Amino acid sequence: MASIYDVANAVPIRDVIRDFAGVNTIRKHGNIACPFHKDQKPSFSIYDNTNSFYCWSCKTNGTPINFLMELLGLTAEGAAKELVDKYNLSYTESKPIDLAYKQYVDVYAYATGFYHTMNRHKEAVAQDYWNKRKLDSLVDSYQLGYCPAVFIKSDTQTVFSFKTILKQKFTSIDDTLLDSYGLYDKYGNSIMAGRFVIPIKDRRNNVVGFSGRSLNPNEPKYINTSENAFFKKRYLLFNGYEGLKYPHVYVVEGMLDALSLVVKGIPNVVSTMGTAFTKDHFDVLSNKHVILSYDQDTAGKEAMLDLIERYPQKLFEVYIPKFKHKDFNDALMADEDFSDVKVHHAIYGTEFMIRYLKETLDLSLLKAREELYDRVNRNSKHHSVIARDYFSTILKRLIKGKRA
Repeated sequence: MASIYDVANAVPIRDVIRDFAGVNTIRKHGNIACPFHKDQKPSFSIYDNTNSFYCWSCKTNGTPINFLMELLGLTAEGAAKELVDKYNLSYTESKPIDLAYKQYVDVYAYATGFYHTMNRHKEAVAQDYWNKRKLDSLVDSYQLGYCPAVFIKSDTQTVFSFKTILKQKFTSIDDTLLDSYGLYDKYGNSIMAGRFVIPIKDRRNNVVGFSGRSLNPNEPKYINTSENAFFKKRYLLFNGYEGLKYPHVYVVEGMLDALSLVVKGIPNVVSTMGTAFTKDHFDVLSNKHVILSYDQDTAGKEAMLDLIERYPQKLFEVYIPKFKHKDFNDALMADEDFSDVKVHHAIYGTEFMIRYLKETLDLSLLKAREELYDRVNRNSKHHSVIARDYFSTILKRLIKGKRA
């Protein structure tokens, strides 16, 4: 079987242009209007023999993968994944899937489907959580779900465990191995009992963990399935499979914030899962242009400042929302306008540092001015000459006690 790139580039270019750009390409001869620029005189040629395209005006050209990269702003990997997902194509994994992994993700896939169907359970309907959070449009595509507090057989009215459900489905898996997957407690009850469930996928687009949200004030708000060989939070970013297809990636604080941006047509977003941003997360994002947009409280701003100073070479940018809400999900529920987010109105992380430190340091003290100067200078050395000159100008004004 061919690689993902070979399979994606074999999709008929006419189908790709029609399905993704909405451009009718039925004509076998002659040019059509280019989807990449205002084309008064059709200059876009399609070559069926090489399955490629070329615009004689703007010079954009290439294969189906190149077309999607240009149209949607995707990386080559992201475009290839988009095509194989769209047309449900099979390809050879770069690394063969080992049997232990396949068995694990099969169990998690079944649990995902089970929780998803439980959205119709009377407890879920009564709480109406996904609708109240305005995430109901993603319930199917992200397989959001619910886990009832208990499972009761309708005919005998007896209680049975989640482990029993899984054992009936996966008869060949022994108890010790199934227990190690972390889906239930020592009594066999789902650890997600009474919670709304968010599936967590890995970079292969397989569910490997769950996060559960409780509405009971006497319980922890969020819990995750326990870590194991296939689910390690320090490596995973929520929505990574979709969000990392793009060269520009928003990093937000929580999963609901990430889903809120997706609802608003911003798929290039990821979040950590109740853990701090790690060196492994940094490595996953090493080839991405990263825009931080954590919660707009002191903890969120301090976390962004910490990242900016820990990884100055990354040149993080920071997006500060115009709306006055703590996070994106609160803004979504308040029907705020997200159009400003889509156009990447972000500032350099070093600029955010200056703005934040001038508000939190007492610049009437010489020691505080020295601290501001030292911290900003350490961080700015990786920027361009123009940016460094700008930061220097602002620093001089602040140190002299003038408004920046």
